[in-house]
Amino acid sequence: MEYEEWEKTIPASMKVDSVWKVTAYRLALFLSDLCWEDISSLSNDKRTAAVADQLYRAVGSIGANFAEGYSRSTGKNRALFYQYVPGSSRQARDWYSTLKEGISSESKPSSTSFRSSAKSFDCW
Repeated sequence: MEYEEWEKTIPASMKVDSVWKVTAYRLALFLSDLCWEDISSLSNDKRTAAVADQLYRAVGSIGANFAEGYSRSTGKNRALFYQYVPGSSRQARDWYSTLKEGISSESKPSSTSFRSSAKSFDCW
């Protein structure tokens, strides 16, 4: 799925939230949806099931930490959650690298689609 196609599936109630204006947040949500497709196949293989769980948790924490940080009222609290985002991004990148052989050829375009959309993430 391409980013523009994915964005059309997002409910209006999410798009009116001020955090939606932040490109990095939207890309994190997009990655979560793409990752769901990937882990669905990885979870069925005993060799990759445990790592698939780690991958999904890492990917999910990118957007979650960004949203939580964005919602904090003080700069110090906000910065604490923003500090977690690059670490989660790098962890997800590394799990994807580890699992690249286990991701089906049908899913690989999803990962490629994300990478082409995610130029704002310096670790991808």
